[in-house]
Amino acid sequence: MKTKDVEKKYTEAEEKTINNFRWELTNIVRTFNEYDTYSTYVVALYLIDLAGNYNLPSGVSIDNLVDDIPDSDVQHFVKENIPEETWKRIIDSAMRHNIFPHCREMICDSLDDTNDATPDAVCTLAEKLLDVKDGERVADICCGTGNFIKTVIETHPSCSIDGYEINTRSKIAAFIRSEVLGGDVKIKHGDAFSHLMNIIENNSSLYDKIFSNYPFGISLKFIHEGKNYLDSLACKIPAISKATSSDWVFNSVLVDSLSPSGKAIGIMTVGSAFNTIDKPVRKYFIEEGFIEAVISLPRNLFYRTNIPTIMVIMSHGNSEIKFVDAREICQTGRRFNTLSDEDIDHIVGLLHASSDVSKTISLDELRENDYVLNPERFFTNVVEFENGVPFEDIIVNITRGASITAKALDSISSEKPTDYQYLMLKNIHSGVIDEELPYITGIEKRYEKYCLKDNNLILSKNGYPYKVAVASIREGQNVLASGNMYVIELDEQKANPFYIKAFFESEQGINVLKSITVGATIPNIGVENLKKVKIPLPDMEEQRRIAAKYQATLDEIAILKIRMEKAQNKLMHILDEESEV
Repeated sequence: MKTKDVEKKYTEAEEKTINNFRWELTNIVRTFNEYDTYSTYVVALYLIDLAGNYNLPSGVSIDNLVDDIPDSDVQHFVKENIPEETWKRIIDSAMRHNIFPHCREMICDSLDDTNDATPDAVCTLAEKLLDVKDGERVADICCGTGNFIKTVIETHPSCSIDGYEINTRSKIAAFIRSEVLGGDVKIKHGDAFSHLMNIIENNSSLYDKIFSNYPFGISLKFIHEGKNYLDSLACKIPAISKATSSDWVFNSVLVDSLSPSGKAIGIMTVGSAFNTIDKPVRKYFIEEGFIEAVISLPRNLFYRTNIPTIMVIMSHGNSEIKFVDAREICQTGRRFNTLSDEDIDHIVGLLHASSDVSKTISLDELRENDYVLNPERFFTNVVEFENGVPFEDIIVNITRGASITAKALDSISSEKPTDYQYLMLKNIHSGVIDEELPYITGIEKRYEKYCLKDNNLILSKNGYPYKVAVASIREGQNVLASGNMYVIELDEQKANPFYIKAFFESEQGINVLKSITVGATIPNIGVENLKKVKIPLPDMEEQRRIAAKYQATLDEIAILKIRMEKAQNKLMHILDEESEV
């Protein structure tokens, strides 16, 4: 088997020849397969490379080459997509440009350019974190086009590597890449679940190291091939359901495929690390000692998604977990970020050090934090208050805004003033509720419980940074709270509403709310977590003093706004005034 010269540089003449051939081959491919040009282009290069082993490449037929291909999926693809007459055009072009010495470099260049692949820098980071050794059995589950396999085979050519990929086109690309690189690599067509069941049924050897950049957001009801595995998983984790994140099902596959002394890495969404539905699964993984470390990755490392991601490192027998916040450790690009060699070494080093972005968390602390595995939870600077009390201790009642649709609101809206109005989050600006709220014709009895009372604290549920306001309701006024907000009635014998508002808008209060924020795409606060947060509560005299100072500042801002509006109005009429002079 030939070995690719990874660092080969083309001369100017070679570059011209290669570019001319690329253009010609692309046009040939596009004329008969415009729907899958990329795969056909790569397979055509592979066929050219095979034909180069013959004394007279131009005389080799497609049937001859199919017999030389040790992979049934590639054989089938060639038979279905590259007819003999088209092959003749391809091989004639290759002969004319004498492309054979450059064919393997062109294959690897084409595979490296695809946006579907795991970025090389992420693969290098994973290989170093796994600490792959020569001669180990390695698996890449959901291997795509094989970028991680390439990384391992280039650094540890004596490893035995199995790649598993369900997408036929990606599997073909991974196989061709393995043929070019050489080494003991087997690319298997199939999903991760059938792979695991095959290991169990055949008592196969488990893997020393496993990597998986599995797909995000797969609904478990669509995983038909893995039904038997899901059933067995439900026996271990009774709380698992069809709503469980597929990230954790894939992670379970990795752990079950791992040797007792092995190590695995999965790339998962941040949301699965702290959402409520996955708490039972996280508890199982943590209590069983399967989680070794969790690393927050920088945003925009992956071409197909900007969803926040983490690397979870799994092994057996862990009594504590190392957390690393690497969100800021990257080289920022215009569209995508990447990791330099120095960034990779820095992240790897943080696993063995304590710093402001790396720390070890005990199981007891994880239990206290609802088994949350989001590193950000443990690096938010929340101050421990000497006189702190749980927020629920000063709450009389807390409710959500009424769940009423925009269409329903439109149907009861009124252009004329009435005794009924409604409040939405868009009516709160800079912590102040608009003086003029929209009017409605009335409020149904079922919605009366969502009406505001004077001095109610308003806190937005979704969307960081959160909005905080205090309601001022006059006698006879009825204001319906609508939308994603919490309406909180405080015990005013214990807490001044404006003091609490001032706290939540302070740096300390912002950090408190941030520490209980969940949700990757839409940050939000859960009511139970909100009740449990601790807030500083000085005596009422001190609260009133702070509240009075806060309200005085609000009044000052209101006056400045009026002055600003007058000044802006004056600017608009300066020319008119000058014309009258």
